Amino acid sequence: MDIIAILYEMGMDVWNIIVGTAMTYFSLDPANDTVPGFTDQISLIKDLTGSISSLVTPLVALLFILAIIRECTGVSNDMLPRVVAMSVVKYLIALALVSSPLWVMQNVSSAASGVTGLVSGKTTGDAYKMDSDLIDMEGVKADIDKNIESIPGIAEIITTDTTWGDFFGGAMSVVVAYFIFLVTGVAFIFIAIVCSLSVLNIALHRILKPLIILPFTAIALAAAAGGPEEHRITFSFIKTYVTFILTGAAMLICISFGSGLALMIAEPLKEMGEEFNSIGTVLASSLSMLVTPIMISSLVAGSDRLVTQAFG
Repeated sequence: MDIIAILYEMGMDVWNIIVGTAMTYFSLDPANDTVPGFTDQISLIKDLTGSISSLVTPLVALLFILAIIRECTGVSNDMLPRVVAMSVVKYLIALALVSSPLWVMQNVSSAASGVTGLVSGKTTGDAYKMDSDLIDMEGVKADIDKNIESIPGIAEIITTDTTWGDFFGGAMSVVVAYFIFLVTGVAFIFIAIVCSLSVLNIALHRILKPLIILPFTAIALAAAAGGPEEHRITFSFIKTYVTFILTGAAMLICISFGSGLALMIAEPLKEMGEEFNSIGTVLASSLSMLVTPIMISSLVAGSDRLVTQAFG
């Protein structure tokens, strides 16, 4: 039984460590915060963002000229000064934005991360951790020991109406319960590793996605100097970046919700298992452990797709 307990403890430790790391990545602002393990890479990306900015200034002028030509075509002489003035204002704004793309996105990222920070303050803690509340190891052991004690001895079989069928039936019940508990313990470690790595992978993508598009900020901001069609490029870029940041808030909510739901399911399962023999107790307890990481990782993956579709 000690070996089985170790298996479950190892699975819970793996889950707690990996998902704990993911929780940190979910709440970080990639443009402003120090991201563990990515310090040098983020520094390189920020330098690249500034370097591309210096190359985009001619693009702003080109878009401004094209916008002037397009917007002034067919405009009456009375409206022409107003159109030109508005185009000049857009050009100056775009030029200012392009000169400081990192500053612009850091402020955008900070505003979006405010939502994630608010959620993080209410959902962080030990809610994501798996512990003995999900499985009553001592209770399962006591139930199996009780069944072992109920197996009739040879003397009892000889002197009473107890049959060898009762002996083998009781013995098989205990052996099957131990076997199921061992198999589910091994399965739990595998599921805990796979599901926790899935959550960590999504958390890393939540950090990497905005960083990947960050160097192209200047190009997107340069489009502000153009007409309405070019403005959509700027708006779409900022919306995409904000969406990547906001996914962190949705994922934190899902982890908190999934953890609470797992505890709600665990208690009825334990009560159901107590109505049966040791096999039923083992199955009910093991099921609550196996379902928890699957449920949480599925909710996190679903939230990523949901937020992307909602703002896409």
